Amino acid sequence: MDRPGGSRERRLSYEPSRAIAADYREILLGGVLPPAKRVLLEGWLPRTATGAARVRAGLPKGWKLAHKTGTGDHGRANDIAVVWPPGAAPLVVAVMTDRPGYGTPPGEALIAEATRVIVASLI
Repeated sequence: MDRPGGSRERRLSYEPSRAIAADYREILLGGVLPPAKRVLLEGWLPRTATGAARVRAGLPKGWKLAHKTGTGDHGRANDIAVVWPPGAAPLVVAVMTDRPGYGTPPGEALIAEATRVIVASLI
């Protein structure tokens, strides 16, 4: 999470996550898509087979998830999700990582741990 007054470099490191989270929120929870298209997308995303060790692994039991993962070179691993805590409003979680070295495996455990930290700070 970004802290006000942090260094410029630190603030910039959060900008991509914030931007994609805002876009995801508008697409899945806002009015960007016509209702029929949003329902279609909401049906596809919970069935995403990838990312079991990412955001999904960091959520408490009973939370609903609709997410999209991404993986690239240099250990890049991302997971952008809308999560629904039981009986509460949905939240958007965006965790984007990279690691040094071409061919470095993605840090899925890091994404799961970041999700646990985020959830713990909110509940």
